[in-house]
Amino acid sequence: MSQNHSPDVASSIPTRVRRGILLGVILLATSFLIWSPVSLDTVLEWGRWVASQPALIVIVIISQAILFTFALPGSAFFWVVAPFLHPALSVPILVLGSTLGALGAYFFAHRLGGDWRPRHGAWLVDLVARQGDFFTQCALRTLPGCPHWVVSYAGGILRLPLFPFIVAAIIGLGVKTAVYATAVYGVTSAAEAEKAFGIWDFIPLLLMVAFLLIGSVFRQKLSTKVDHESHH
Repeated sequence: MSQNHSPDVASSIPTRVRRGILLGVILLATSFLIWSPVSLDTVLEWGRWVASQPALIVIVIISQAILFTFALPGSAFFWVVAPFLHPALSVPILVLGSTLGALGAYFFAHRLGGDWRPRHGAWLVDLVARQGDFFTQCALRTLPGCPHWVVSYAGGILRLPLFPFIVAAIIGLGVKTAVYATAVYGVTSAAEAEKAFGIWDFIPLLLMVAFLLIGSVFRQKLSTKVDHESHH
């Protein structure tokens, strides 16, 4: 006799609904992480658990991308990943999530229109409007403490060319993340995290920023010279 098998409940749920549920779980988890009074030691505990569950890395990348898209602090996930995974693994993961978030912010700001300006960091938008070449974008991404969401939103508002925007994000974020991830790799407590960064960790980043800005100046002068000669 043939037996009647009840349908799999998961497969009976429409794909759109399942995606919506997954998105809701991600948003709830990230909201709790960002806005709840959670200590760094607790975040490190979560990171230790995530590192033991490789499938959760995908959730980390998606969560980063969503947060950065909407100008929320996706960098909080740095402490979930960097202390527990070797920089050879943690840097690509964090840069991928950050770059996807930068792209999301670019297109989101593109839809907002050119008249929109952020309350905080409007000077960055003005700077990118005056000098938004690849070197400047890369320098801003590399600069310690620079609010990346403002740079991303500026790119969308000003309709900067997409390819240089993406490459600058990957290079700038990659270099800075590599320096930070190397410094905190192996950290197991908030007390150790406070001692992880020293002035010498920031010097390579500041030197790279200086070289990139010098490159931007030379590029501007060369462009001005070529334009001047083309009119004569």
